[in-house]
Amino acid sequence: FNTICSIIYIIMISILTIRQIFLIRKLKLNYFKEIWSYVDLSLIAFSFSGLAIFVYKLYAADKIMNIFSSKSSNSQNNVSFINLQLLSYWNDVLNCLLAFCACLGSFKFFRILQYNRSISMLSDSLKHGLKQMILFGMILIIFCLAFIQAGYLIFNEHANEFSTFVKSLETAFLILLG
Repeated sequence: FNTICSIIYIIMISILTIRQIFLIRKLKLNYFKEIWSYVDLSLIAFSFSGLAIFVYKLYAADKIMNIFSSKSSNSQNNVSFINLQLLSYWNDVLNCLLAFCACLGSFKFFRILQYNRSISMLSDSLKHGLKQMILFGMILIIFCLAFIQAGYLIFNEHANEFSTFVKSLETAFLILLG
C-alpha cells in the first residue's frame, strides 16, 4: 500500500511539474506575480528533493546492510560497529521535507475549498476578525510566558526540568500535551 501511494504521489507531482512548465511558457513573467505559483514551485522542489533523499537513503541502507552481513559472516565472535548517524540524519531531513510538502498541500487544498460557500463564509469571518485574533494571541502568549517564568523562578533549584528558561518552556508545553 505504501509503495502504491508513493507511486501515485510521484505521478501526481510529475503531472503538476508538467502543468507548471506549460504555465510558465504561457504566462512568462506574469506567472511569478501570483503567490500560488510559488507554492506550486516549492511543492515541486520539496517533493523531488524528498524523492532524491529517499532513493539515496535506500541505497545507503542497502550498502550498510551488505557491510553488516559480510562482517557477521566473516567473524562469528567479533562484535562490529556500524555508524548509522548519516542514515538517521537523512531520515530527519526527509521527514522535514515531507512535512513541508504536507503543509503546502494543505494550503492548496484550502484554496480549492474556498469555492465552497460555507468555507468561503468561514474564510471571510476569519479575515474580518483577524485583528482581534492577533491581539488575543499576543495576550495569550504573554500570559503563558508569565506562567512559565513563574515556574522557572519557583522550581529552578528543585527540579531539573525547570533549571533553565528553555527547559521550563519545554516542560510547560509537555504538561499541556499531557
